[in-house]
Amino acid sequence: MHPPNEIPFRKEWCIVYEEDSVKNGQEKAKKLMKIAPQIDGLFSITDHTAIGAINHFKNIGLKVLENISVIRFSNWKISALTPP
Repeated sequence: MHPPNEIPFRKEWCIVYEEDSVKNGQEKAKKLMKIAPQIDGLFSITDHTAIGAINHFKNIGLKVLENISVIRFSNWKISALTPP
């Protein structure tokens, strides 16, 4: 059964972070892009891991906001210092 927005849930797209770090965010974003290169957005539970994901996307030529969205959950002070 699909949720109301008709986006199917894919368990393999849910990646657990072992530690909250920028490096781990980069590694997990890289892993996700191998599993699902067609994704157009990522939800991250913390700003540190989101920053890592953003760094990875920039390194592979994706523009955050234009090509891919990154949603951060924690809204720590560091989020005000990092683009976008």
